[in-house]
Amino acid sequence: MIKNNNLGFGEFKSQYPKYFEIVNELANHYFMQENLETIYLSIDEDELNELFESSRESNTGLEYLVKNCMELLDISNSSGNFYKNLINLFNSWKEEESDDPCPAIPFVSLFITVATKMGEDDDIDWRNYYEPLYDSMNLSTFGISRQKSMKYFTNTFSNSADDPSHIFKEVSDWINKSYPKATNTFIPSDNRRHQSWILNQALINSKDLNLLSTFFKYTRMHPGIDYDKNQIFLEFQKFLNTHPIKAKSFSKGLRSYIGVDEFKEKITEILKQKFTDWDGKELTIDGFKRIELLHKLQFDFNTKNISKISAEFEIDAIEDFNLDEFSIVSPTGDITIEVWNDETSSKCYVDKIEDIYFDSFTWKILEETKKVKVATYDKKIMVFEYLISEQVTLQSQSWREVSSNQPLDHREVYTIVCDISEIDTLKNYLKNNASYREDNIVEYSLVDNTKKVGVFRDVKLFSNREKATESEYLSIFNIIEKDSSRLEITGGLKIDNRNYLANELPSLLIPQEYIGDENQITLSVNDESDTFYIDSDNPRLEPTQYLKNHIKKNSDAVYMNTVKIVFNSKDEFYDIIEYNIITPQSINSMSASTLAYNLNIDYEANILWESHYPTLLVGESRNTGYISGGHIRLPDNINPQHKSEHEFSTNDDRLIFIGRKSIDFYEIEVEKKENTWLSNFQKSKKLYLIHPIDEMHSNDFEITPENYQPFPFLKKDIHINDISWKVVFNDSLMFNKIKIFQLGKKAPKRFNEIDSNNISLQTSWAESLVNINKLIENEEITVVDEFDYELWNKYVEKANELLNE
Repeated sequence: MIKNNNLGFGEFKSQYPKYFEIVNELANHYFMQENLETIYLSIDEDELNELFESSRESNTGLEYLVKNCMELLDISNSSGNFYKNLINLFNSWKEEESDDPCPAIPFVSLFITVATKMGEDDDIDWRNYYEPLYDSMNLSTFGISRQKSMKYFTNTFSNSADDPSHIFKEVSDWINKSYPKATNTFIPSDNRRHQSWILNQALINSKDLNLLSTFFKYTRMHPGIDYDKNQIFLEFQKFLNTHPIKAKSFSKGLRSYIGVDEFKEKITEILKQKFTDWDGKELTIDGFKRIELLHKLQFDFNTKNISKISAEFEIDAIEDFNLDEFSIVSPTGDITIEVWNDETSSKCYVDKIEDIYFDSFTWKILEETKKVKVATYDKKIMVFEYLISEQVTLQSQSWREVSSNQPLDHREVYTIVCDISEIDTLKNYLKNNASYREDNIVEYSLVDNTKKVGVFRDVKLFSNREKATESEYLSIFNIIEKDSSRLEITGGLKIDNRNYLANELPSLLIPQEYIGDENQITLSVNDESDTFYIDSDNPRLEPTQYLKNHIKKNSDAVYMNTVKIVFNSKDEFYDIIEYNIITPQSINSMSASTLAYNLNIDYEANILWESHYPTLLVGESRNTGYISGGHIRLPDNINPQHKSEHEFSTNDDRLIFIGRKSIDFYEIEVEKKENTWLSNFQKSKKLYLIHPIDEMHSNDFEITPENYQPFPFLKKDIHINDISWKVVFNDSLMFNKIKIFQLGKKAPKRFNEIDSNNISLQTSWAESLVNINKLIENEEITVVDEFDYELWNKYVEKANELLNE
């Protein structure tokens, strides 16, 4: 090899073409991303293998990089500082003011890759950077001591030695000049000034950076909120310590560095910067946007069989995606799945898959080159919620998997499916933390498959359930509203990520560890500090409490657009919650398609009015389980087989339904003091109507608060098989204040199996007939349509007979 002390930059490029191929490969890797916000020069062995796949032949990526860097140095033909050729190359590049990428990038990448390997060899102190660097560069074969290796590294790259070359600083200056809009992290810290340029980049490699989005999402942080950086660090440290399965995805180096005091500040800064840049989307380990595939299962409870497996996923993370039909394919190409896109929503549907993916698995979108992957998580236990719209029969029901970060509601009924290996673990947890059908814990077969899975039916989780620690697969049950080490908001009517309607603002959940002496907590709400008393049994503040200084007098209206709540934990961090308030224009819309209140239905098909947990209902969920246009529909799987819906005016005062049997009696009294469905509905002052903005944009909805009953008529199920007569009382009318309708033609039938409840019903049945008959005789009641007086008299006779016994 000829001496090259006086080579110009062009001559260096001609003499070392492979080295400059590496320069370009690495420059593209680091700097050619779209919308580059932060420049972080992390890299590891796997990435080197991928980058140099076409040129490294039988070498690993790191071996290929070392080989070409050492060829440039030409140590066997040099004396003194063996980095002299690199220094000459760097100086010639500067003198020519070349537009080529900085030629020192391969060495920076080499040093960083070595740093990421620290700690892998148990015989080497993972904090001793120079030892693995010395070994990786094979410097002992050239007769170079460790002491000289350290000295020449410092003199060449650092900026704190005698006669230094400052190459690291020069690289940093070039980054600042070339990419002024991006944040440059290639800077030293106060600790280990010689090494810190490199160690600061190796603390978190690029895979770790990608996986941080999973951490942010799992801890339910919201993009755009200015969380305190120390809060993020403590959450991340806790995340790694308490989630061993998820923690293994992060590099061993990071898991070691996170507990070392001298690196905590730099890791904290990186976490804060990455969160600031985060757009709310999850990434795979290789930097693709990650979309979670959710299983949908159809159960046949008679045959103990899962008769169909399908799936769905959201595509709102994919920009400009408009394929009606496409395929997703596994990385190895052996599993291809057909998918279709619902144009009316952001969902994609898979009509059939062959298996339940309990393990982590990924697919790429075949027809598109976008950096997106559809993926499942490593979940041996899956929770499923009921799908009304896809029910086939009472014995064949469809259920959809809840997403990984979705809180589970103690008011809902779930079906839980697990890998066979987790049945006992799951059973032990549910025994003390849920109610369920114990006699139906069985193994179900998959479609045309000998594989078995565990199925737990009708699971209702306790609101005060314990935090699961026995298995990380149980952690899905830990995501509940009250289980938090941070401030949380819950309830209210949420329009999207951080926007709530003004008249339905969320409550604030307080972690127990935040509550101080005398059950008090001090919070800053929009820069105004206040102290609140907290009930330790129910640690929450209602919006009227924490916003008491921000509500107009004599009004429920809130006079702010953004709420920012800050808890100062003094020495550790600031905990911050932030959301926006939306005040829609009020219009008297009679074209409302949805009333935004959630109705919960228990096992006996009783309606529970959950007015303090309103829900915005769109898509397929708008068809059932809530009030729509004044109609009530219950989920089909618990509907009475012979239901009878009857329409009546919202101004009616009282309705009486009389059936053929002498105990078939049902009365609705709006003005009763007890909590009836209708009285709650009539008296409610927080109704939200959702309706299309216009006919041309049927998928865009406007939300309108209405403080009155908007529907002129209602329908309600009357649980009587054969209704013969309906009587309606309405004192608001000028005429026809009482009306009677004939609905059946069957003669009355005495009911003889009498208990205390039936005696009361039979008495009401008989007394009502006699009293109504007096109104007819006094012409105080209007007979509507055709009326069989002969049949009516038979009912009155039977009523008198019962009353005279």
